Amino acid sequence: YRVIPSSYSHYICILIPAFILLFVYFLCYYHYSFSLFFFVFFFFLMIRRPPRSTLSSSSAASDVYKRQVSTQSTGYVSPSPEMLECIHKFYKLPEFPIENLVVRAPNGERELRVDPTANVSIVSSEVLRILKTKSDKVCIVSVGLRALAYENLTNGWRIVYEAIPAFERHLIKCSDRVVTIPKSVLVDMLVGGKLKQMLLPNISDPAIRTKFEDLEMGAMLLRVSTTESIDKDAITVSAMGLRARSRIQLLVDHEEIVGLKHRLGVTEEEVASAEIRYKALLESDKASREAAEAEVANN
Repeated sequence: YRVIPSSYSHYICILIPAFILLFVYFLCYYHYSFSLFFFVFFFFLMIRRPPRSTLSSSSAASDVYKRQVSTQSTGYVSPSPEMLECIHKFYKLPEFPIENLVVRAPNGERELRVDPTANVSIVSSEVLRILKTKSDKVCIVSVGLRALAYENLTNGWRIVYEAIPAFERHLIKCSDRVVTIPKSVLVDMLVGGKLKQMLLPNISDPAIRTKFEDLEMGAMLLRVSTTESIDKDAITVSAMGLRARSRIQLLVDHEEIVGLKHRLGVTEEEVASAEIRYKALLESDKASREAAEAEVANN
């Protein structure tokens, strides 16, 4: 539809009632009985609405709606101190560009309210400039790469799997939360139930088990060797893991498992062997528990 310019709409609003009144005049001239009816009708029709300065119920409701729309537009704010402490103190990354981290504020808040469901992203400097200069009329739904997620185990924040490319260089250079493991350990974790986990006592390599045991609980970067060698020249594929109280867990979404296996070159034979080892461990643990219960009952 063609939009009528505002300069012409004023004249149209005057001419249309004028023509109608002219028509009614001739009609009433010949039919006097209609004159009173049309006079009352157009009297109420031509009453102007109150000016903007008058806070009538309709205009006040409209202003409230407009204020709600403007304040509920999506915005982005700086991370909370808890999020920055995770990067600086837990992961020990003093050189990481924290100024490029933003948190999505779905209701347009100017200050961040710490929420476990907060969406923390890392953006480029150009995107950051746009976010700082955009007006409230522009709604940006999503930006950047998801960087941090809330971890219930430690009641803190951790690096997510998809943000590894942004953090890996800094982690390898500065952080102690990096563990290199052979491919067989990761395969054992993949078959370790829904949580993709492995108990610390079940790690056969004493050096790797000690490395995990010495770590503080929380997320870590796993550098998985494509072979059984874990020397510095080995080709590795990175993933995120979790050091829990008595186990390690793979923090990889189900959709990413296939790609991770492909990059590591995991074969079906290796998965089948890991499943056999996992079932044997379950049976051994069950037998140990039954023996301990029987000893307690005898005593």
